[in-house]
Amino acid sequence: AEPSFVPTAFGLQQCFLGSVVGGHAAAGILDYSRPVASRNGRLVLELRREAYGDGLKLCVCNLMTGDTTMLPPLSGEDTPTGYYACALLTGEDLELGHPCARPAFFRLLLVYNRRGFTALRCYSSDTGCWGRQARKPGGMIASEMLRRLGPAVVVRGVAYWSLNDAAFGVRLTGGELHGHDVRLL
Repeated sequence: AEPSFVPTAFGLQQCFLGSVVGGHAAAGILDYSRPVASRNGRLVLELRREAYGDGLKLCVCNLMTGDTTMLPPLSGEDTPTGYYACALLTGEDLELGHPCARPAFFRLLLVYNRRGFTALRCYSSDTGCWGRQARKPGGMIASEMLRRLGPAVVVRGVAYWSLNDAAFGVRLTGGELHGHDVRLL
């Protein structure tokens, strides 16, 4: 069997040693965080809204190297309200030879509802910022379904979520988001 890594509170705290969040040492950051996605040794944490006020604050921690990336907060009109799904794509998920297929590279994909449509938004580690919000083609994902979405399955640069008798996939190409509904037979 291949060796596996089991994250522990100590290992996670090591990611935050020396980090600063909002001018304060990050030692207590775990008290107000929850994991929302993981992939290839990285863990995405939501820094709880109760602790940091309005907006959505996320960080990506590489549990193997201890690197931590604090993402710019999504606040005001950019804040996803209600439930959201999250997928982490790494350089290993991209085609070989792609300029961003390097170990430190990652993209974080959010899927959430707006009034009347399902929205998509992506953060890219190479630019250090969030991209534009895009509309999911087709029908809106019901809030109850969005709440129950589990972790995404990532295959060849496409993040897939199971939706009852269908699948929803999002491909990230050249900074653009392309969503597709796929009916299961």
